[in-house]
Amino acid sequence: MNNHIKHRPDGDFEVVPLNDPGFIQSQEEREKALDELIKISQEYDNTRIEYERKNDEWWNNLSYEERCDAFYAVMKRFSHGELEKKGSYRYILYDVFGFGPDMYVSGMDCGFMALHNAIVNDNNDNPI
Repeated sequence: MNNHIKHRPDGDFEVVPLNDPGFIQSQEEREKALDELIKISQEYDNTRIEYERKNDEWWNNLSYEERCDAFYAVMKRFSHGELEKKGSYRYILYDVFGFGPDMYVSGMDCGFMALHNAIVNDNNDNPI
């Protein structure tokens, strides 16, 4: 059987042959859009990997004292937001750290969201 079921705007379905010009065009457009999404995803991955490399280089070039200061500053805010305020991911990122929405994905990439969710889920499963 060389037919495709097409969903019409009125809610009904229509059987169209696979060689129908409209069906072929929509398939080509869908494939083009998927190819573009793959390209964007690859570009994002490359950008993320380069950022991680630069961030590791920055960290490795800090003195021991600068690393201690950075660690203290981050963990102080993290503990305040997670343990004292029991804030949401956005609350901690925006209100505690003072970042904007531009850091939302970076917080996911570095593992902050996963860590936050693990703390929230553990607290809900095993209240202290």
